[in-house]
Amino acid sequence: MKLGIIPARYGSTRFPGKPLIKLGDKTMIQRVYEQSKKSNLDEVIVATDDDRILSEVESFGGRAYLTSPEIPSGTDRCVAALDASGIDASVVVNIQGDEPFIDPAQINAILGLLESDQVEIATLVSPARTQKEVSNPNRVKAVLAASGKALYFSRLPIPYVKDNDSAVSDNYFIHLGIYGYKTLALRFLPARILDLTAT
Repeated sequence: MKLGIIPARYGSTRFPGKPLIKLGDKTMIQRVYEQSKKSNLDEVIVATDDDRILSEVESFGGRAYLTSPEIPSGTDRCVAALDASGIDASVVVNIQGDEPFIDPAQINAILGLLESDQVEIATLVSPARTQKEVSNPNRVKAVLAASGKALYFSRLPIPYVKDNDSAVSDNYFIHLGIYGYKTLALRFLPARILDLTAT
């Protein structure tokens, strides 16, 4: 089973209630859900911390699960929703809840990467298109090894250029914010991160 999970918090610091804003005649969460359903995923669910988002998803025929508002990250919220759903998934794709125009081909690309026995976690990057994108701290940059594996993620350009206007955008990759996991790897992550922070 290839499962897509859309973490959707109501209490965002920068934009509370963002999943419920209307984009035309549909809410953001509905648009993300419908775009995700166009991919090769077998099932898509929403993991939320709020009854209003739960009700909205159910109103358009989607499946949603209520998770604790204390959950610290989208990854942890995916694990909580996976447990609540009882779905026996071999892979999970974490789809950002604020990407209403996500291309289903991006989800399929993640699924393709996860078909390899050598891949436990996959994500996507894209070459930066403009210098403004490289300089924008809201656009996460990725540094890749020659093999294509990610080495670093940063809100600042790496390598850092003192005068950002002189950086060449062709040298930078932008993280697209979508992750895929083999389920065992996904379950390992939150516990492992807690172990690391406790030591």
